[in-house]
Amino acid sequence: MRRKGKIKVGTSLVDLPGYTKKLPATDGEERSLSQYRDESAVVLFFFPLAHSRHCTKEVCEFRDKFDQFQDVGAQVLGISSDSGDKLKQFAESQRAQYPLLSDAKGALRKELKVKGTLFGLLPGRETYVISKEGVVLLRFNDAIGWKKHVQQSLEVLQQQQQQP
Repeated sequence: MRRKGKIKVGTSLVDLPGYTKKLPATDGEERSLSQYRDESAVVLFFFPLAHSRHCTKEVCEFRDKFDQFQDVGAQVLGISSDSGDKLKQFAESQRAQYPLLSDAKGALRKELKVKGTLFGLLPGRETYVISKEGVVLLRFNDAIGWKKHVQQSLEVLQQQQQQP
């Protein structure tokens, strides 16, 4: 099924082929968004390039706030178009406590309509917060405001947790 139009807050991702697609992760497992359904919310953050300055800061900021994400019942997943080997080395060097996924062909990035940066020369920086039910709670795009991705994600999850 090909989804037309924008993916926005309130959109269910459950029927997208990419929701069940397994991608290689830095922990040696293959991960899909669907495996977290009914278990935990997911913070899926797309970053352009492992080892680059802003991407390193973003990965480390998610790492440093990892306990807060666990406290609100969320699984953090970073994703880029880098190879699995490059991501594994990057995750180890930054001591990431969560998996980084390799979307080397950019299939999930395209399906979720993540726009490129620098006139499309680099993959974009975009974060999705997805509920346990597979519904988008936040879609946030800021090419250089890497810290905002973490802050916005936590705020949405904390608000969600306070709702009855």
